[in-house]
Amino acid sequence: MMGQGANKGLLPNICDALFRQINSNTDPKLEYQVRVSMLEVYNEKIRDLLNKKSPVGGLKVRQHPKLGVQVVGLTDVAVGTYEDIDRRIEEGITNRAIATTQMNAVSSRGHTVVTISLTKIEKDAKGPGKHREQMSKMSIVDLAGSDRLDSMQGDRLQEGSAINLSLAMLSNVITALAEKAM
Repeated sequence: MMGQGANKGLLPNICDALFRQINSNTDPKLEYQVRVSMLEVYNEKIRDLLNKKSPVGGLKVRQHPKLGVQVVGLTDVAVGTYEDIDRRIEEGITNRAIATTQMNAVSSRGHTVVTISLTKIEKDAKGPGKHREQMSKMSIVDLAGSDRLDSMQGDRLQEGSAINLSLAMLSNVITALAEKAM
């Protein structure tokens, strides 16, 4: 998702392209606002990666009738440049739960979700002083890899069990959606 060094991953490339497109705008009636949030699902709890003081029991997920799924209390930060969003994502990455496993020296122990919100504001779209807003959200998910539980103990066993359970549930959801689409 992030890449390393000169090999930028999916997320940096998306953010770079987004801000290049925004910066190429020459229409004075168009304004863009970008916000970013970042969470981790770790041991079946939701952690805010942009807030080190995230509640110990995790954040709560609620279903809003118009806005859909909402994570209550999740930090949502305004960013104005590629450098801003890159800095925030790097901050979030350093707050992830990682550990050494037999398969990987720096293994992410949870699933990470980065959400980028883009609001396009068209000024005076419906007459003087009236604006039209269009909002879109993009969520990019970095799934933790499945783990072989037979060689794990203690915390790694608990983390691996949670990872494998969530990946199995995701597989069930994808299968159900694919069957429904047929």
